Amino acid sequence: MATRFTSTSLRSMAFCCHHLNCRWSKMQFLQGVRYISPIQYRTQATDVNLLTLQQYQLREELERDQSKCEASFANGKFALFNENKPYMTKTDRGTLIMAKVGYQEAQKFINMEMHGRNGSNFVFLGLHGNAPLFAIDISQCSADSLANPETIEVQQPGKFYSSMRSLSAIEHSESSLFLKALSLIHFHKTTLYCSRCGHQTHRHFNGSRRYCRNCRATFYPQVAPVISALVIRDGSCLLARQPSFPKGLYSALAGFCEPGESLEECACREVAEEVGMLSETVEFQGNQAWTRGIGDTSLMIGCYVTVDNSAEINIDVQELEDARWFSIEDVRKLVASTPKPISINSMPVFIPPPVAIAHRLLLDWAK
Repeated sequence: MATRFTSTSLRSMAFCCHHLNCRWSKMQFLQGVRYISPIQYRTQATDVNLLTLQQYQLREELERDQSKCEASFANGKFALFNENKPYMTKTDRGTLIMAKVGYQEAQKFINMEMHGRNGSNFVFLGLHGNAPLFAIDISQCSADSLANPETIEVQQPGKFYSSMRSLSAIEHSESSLFLKALSLIHFHKTTLYCSRCGHQTHRHFNGSRRYCRNCRATFYPQVAPVISALVIRDGSCLLARQPSFPKGLYSALAGFCEPGESLEECACREVAEEVGMLSETVEFQGNQAWTRGIGDTSLMIGCYVTVDNSAEINIDVQELEDARWFSIEDVRKLVASTPKPISINSMPVFIPPPVAIAHRLLLDWAK
């Protein structure tokens, strides 16, 4: 298959050649395109939650200045977590948002003087409007200063949901703050000792990192890049299922990037390893933060990978239970029926929910 480039890509490459004093003519440039890696970039389809310049500056100020960060407690908002379970309320649309209580409200069931300003179990998330937003893990509070979680559920309009249930129904505008809270709370519980010298680590005042006073090492939460690859060929896409998937669930291929590996190399390797096909082009669609529900955080990068029309499926049985081609008509039906399964070739099939990037890959391709 010939390499495809958008007019924007060609203009960008021509601009670079001109300013690098390349001696190619226009025809020589176009002829030389075939030697460039067959990678395409599509405008990201996911919505981006942006702040104003003043909000970005305020957030940075609170992250850097300990006295201002601690002073902002009085006017701040607090999201409550019980380990990896967030305290959520339902909106009129049926979606979930993190319940945000003020300092005085939080003081009713948590000793904020003990577990707030000087405590090790709160993290600064960013801004809710112009108010500083913090997350507090009440599971790390001492029993004598904490109300029963069941009492909290009665006193406040909401309940503790599992992290995966929350992620599947959370308002898009809050998903990044929610995942940041989940990741940082998990990070502080699992990075108690220095991996370099073995001494105890200490929380940075805003909760964004930990450091060792003995060897001065600094530790940050890990974010693992993961490729979600939808393999396509003329009029069809390949969906697969792992043995651990719920019955009938089929999705795009996915895999973690290895050290030293580019995203393009990861996509091509995953397709080769899991279904035994060589990739021809890689086209990126978008990305999203994700979690498996235990506090780990991944950055999912969605892409389309084209293969030759004659390529045959040869699955890695250690990774996959099944993989098969679905027509564009099948995918349109699957998208329309989500989350309910439909019968395709006498087999019940459904795809990931709209919150997952694999769903957006399918939705975008089916259009």
